Amino acid sequence: MRRAFLPDARRSRLGRVHDPVGAVTPSLQSSFSGFGNPMKKFVRILSAAVVILAAAMLIRCSVLGHSSKWGQPPGLVSGALAACPDKPNCVCSEFEEDAAHYVASLDYSGARAEKAWRDLRQAIEELGGKVAIDNGEYIAATFASSLFGFIDDVECRLDGARNQIQLRSASRVGHSDLGVNRKRIEAVTRSFDQRVSRDHGSGDTAESSSGR
Repeated sequence: MRRAFLPDARRSRLGRVHDPVGAVTPSLQSSFSGFGNPMKKFVRILSAAVVILAAAMLIRCSVLGHSSKWGQPPGLVSGALAACPDKPNCVCSEFEEDAAHYVASLDYSGARAEKAWRDLRQAIEELGGKVAIDNGEYIAATFASSLFGFIDDVECRLDGARNQIQLRSASRVGHSDLGVNRKRIEAVTRSFDQRVSRDHGSGDTAESSSGR
């Protein structure tokens, strides 16, 4: 019996069917598989670099957070709160011409200064501040971030001549604060205003004014 002719394959000397396409396929697969190795190495190197960078950032933040605990607020300079440095992590009400760092002061017109001062301290402590100095005309308080414990200084000065309280909030370390200090002063202002409004509603302000 004659063997059937296979148009798509040839028989080798050993009698096996030789498939040209099947013979080439493994070699092609081997060639293309070589491209995966450099890519895998690149991904591993990139992943390691990201991990190292993240670890370095964590260490740096931890060191800065620890070092900030040993700082001190600048205090009064010539009877006024200190001007902000050329960094965005500070706000102050003393210098209206410094628009980048300016925040409004607190106005306690129509109320006793002593009562306004107590309201301010209560507002600071209610928001998590720890008052270190309070002599009735100057407050120095600290706020600590929940992550890494970065310390920010909040300072307040009684400006009796204007019936105002001047405010300053600044980070001890770092450069940017993502607006934290400005938001903090805004929160203090809201809490203070709410207390003053309650005093007006209860008639406490009128009694305080008549007692001056």
